[in-house]
Amino acid sequence: MWKPNVHSKTFESDVLGRELRFRVSTTALRSIRKAGGIDAYLARSRDLALACPEAVHFKKRIKTALETGTAKADPNGLAEALRTRALAR
Repeated sequence: MWKPNVHSKTFESDVLGRELRFRVSTTALRSIRKAGGIDAYLARSRDLALACPEAVHFKKRIKTALETGTAKADPNGLAEALRTRALAR
């Protein structure tokens, strides 16, 4: 029987100023690190690529906080990157 390599992991969201707890695979952990953290990973991922409804919920909260300017911090200029990406569409 195949069992995925899944871990419960707590991530610090700089944008929301709180901790987010998810069950993630080692592949997802690698993708989160490559993206520059949980905020960047969630903001740049498509809703269909996110496995759990909580991730989609936090993605929407992160985008709203960045758009309205209520973010606690803006790591790596994430708000500007999302704005230019939206303009390019």
